[in-house]
Amino acid sequence: MFPKKRHIHIDGWGWEEGEDDANVSVTVTFPDASRWACNFYTLKNIQTIREHIVNSGNRKYMWGANPLVIVDTISRQHIEDVVDESIQNGTFHIQFEYFGEASEYDRKELPEGFLNSDERINPKIVYRHVGKVRQLLEQSSDAVRETVKHWLFADHDSFMESHTLQFIVTLEDNGIIATMEKGKGQELRDRWGRLFARGMDISARMEIHMEQYLWHLFSYEKLPCLMNEQAEDAFHAQEKQDCYIFYQGREQVLFVANAAKLTADILRHEQDVYVVDRDFTWTYVNTHESDLGPYFYQR
Repeated sequence: MFPKKRHIHIDGWGWEEGEDDANVSVTVTFPDASRWACNFYTLKNIQTIREHIVNSGNRKYMWGANPLVIVDTISRQHIEDVVDESIQNGTFHIQFEYFGEASEYDRKELPEGFLNSDERINPKIVYRHVGKVRQLLEQSSDAVRETVKHWLFADHDSFMESHTLQFIVTLEDNGIIATMEKGKGQELRDRWGRLFARGMDISARMEIHMEQYLWHLFSYEKLPCLMNEQAEDAFHAQEKQDCYIFYQGREQVLFVANAAKLTADILRHEQDVYVVDRDFTWTYVNTHESDLGPYFYQR
């Protein structure tokens, strides 16, 4: 199902070769540009995390990022052996999770000639994922089915615009008037990066993958900010007049002239969304990760 030719990227916080108390995120890329991710934890690291939880007073449970492979040490050779063995015995698609197509940034670290534009992802993998989606849709409402159908077969930009228009209705239901401005998403993302990541050079930004998500500036703790409930409280307390609402992956921007009623609850189901005042003196960010954010920062 998977070719033997693969590229392995290991990402973690200061791990060292052969370390027995560490965890890392592993991304495997194949010539068809598909990426697959898995988290590797050592047994000792799990025990360390467990001890930290107990010492913090929470004795009920612990959880780890999924999918998960447990090893005795973290080393490139060990990880490569696990990957190659899973490819050979046909369990790779169980141990690793499909993570999408390699971005332009990801492709820069691949060896020259590694990708093959003629190769496509194995149909068996597609059918397997479609089967899961079908099961979910059978338990969904007609409205959800129609939305998914539109998402799958409609133009991406038109789908994003449709979603943005739906959010405008949600805002109006809460007494907030918003107007949509098309084609300004990149302009605001660039301005956000210039102002809030001021002083960070390109290499420092690439190190925390800001080109993927601007909010990595907060999740990688490069800029002190308020998080979770404190972020929500600060956002509610912040005097809000004219605000921009924009997204990581959309070119549609919303301008809100009466943002005083804008709350974290209204934004809770919006993913990778950024709120800023007209002068970009503060920002509130809601991510797509349930355990990361929201964040609030004021310059």
